[in-house]
Amino acid sequence: IIGTVADLDPHLSHKRQVDTADVWYLTDYSAEKTLETRRELMSTEAEDLLNLSQVLAQAVENNAICIVGPADVFSDKDLSLIDIS
Repeated sequence: IIGTVADLDPHLSHKRQVDTADVWYLTDYSAEKTLETRRELMSTEAEDLLNLSQVLAQAVENNAICIVGPADVFSDKDLSLIDIS
């Protein structure tokens, strides 16, 4: 958790600051969202991580597949699964 919080606020060169500002602008991200994420991370307790480990263990047991992406893409009924392993 500490490493993740440190990654939220890295030391950036001027160019990286400009690049980050561009990404934040184009993705409607903000410093407030970063602070919210930081607060959530800092309020994480051991029990939260233990609960997550149980979910992950069940996923492994069931050979679950995790799909990450924008919600509007998942509403497309013509999606197909491609095995890249």
